Amino acid sequence: MSKGAKEFVEKLNADKEFAAQFWAQKTDKEKEAFVNAAGFSFSEEDAKAAFAATPLNADKMQPLSHDQLETVAGGTCDQCSNGWRW
Repeated sequence: MSKGAKEFVEKLNADKEFAAQFWAQKTDKEKEAFVNAAGFSFSEEDAKAAFAATPLNADKMQPLSHDQLETVAGGTCDQCSNGWRW
């Protein structure tokens, strides 16, 4: 992973306005132009590696509660009147 890609992801985490501007870009070409205009240069592979290695806003993430985890993992069917578990 390139230094530029890592720094870009770190800036996305640190600067909400910058992140909003980046995510507002609709197409990959628009995103690439935005990245280049911001002074960053890296390959698509480096970007993927940087995003994988540095989760966005990881410091703000909260663990799922037991109930949330059960729902994500199949858990119970809230719409089933007999309380079936999947």
